[in-house]
Amino acid sequence: MRHKLLIAWLGIFAMVNIARAALSIQQASALPDLPTQLPPIYVAVGSLPWAIFFVLCAWGVYRRQGWVWQASLSGMGLYLAHQWLNRLAFSQSSEAFQTLGALALTSGAALLTTAVLLWLNRRKIR
Repeated sequence: MRHKLLIAWLGIFAMVNIARAALSIQQASALPDLPTQLPPIYVAVGSLPWAIFFVLCAWGVYRRQGWVWQASLSGMGLYLAHQWLNRLAFSQSSEAFQTLGALALTSGAALLTTAVLLWLNRRKIR
C-alpha cells in the first residue's frame, strides 16, 4: 500500500506539470495577447522536464530501483527551488509576496511528505 502511495504522490506532480504545460501551450495559441506573469512557452518548456522526471521516479519506484531514493528527494528539492525562483523572480503582483508564508508551508509539506513516503518504502526500493 505504501508503495502505491509513493507512486501516486509522484504521479500527482507529473500530472500537474503535464497539465501546466498543456494549458500554457493552449493559452499561447488561444490568447496570444493576454498579458501574463511568465511567457506561456517558458512555462511549458519549464514544466515538461519536471513531468518527465516525476514519471521516471514513479516508474523507478514501481520497478524498485535503488536510485529512486536519492533522485526523488533531491529532485523534489530542486523542483520546489525552481518554483520559488520563478515566483520570486517573475512576480509582478504585490499579493505574490504576501502569500510567501503559505508557499513556504506547502513547499515544506511537499518535501516532508516525499521524505516520509520514501522512508516508509526504504526496504521495498533498495
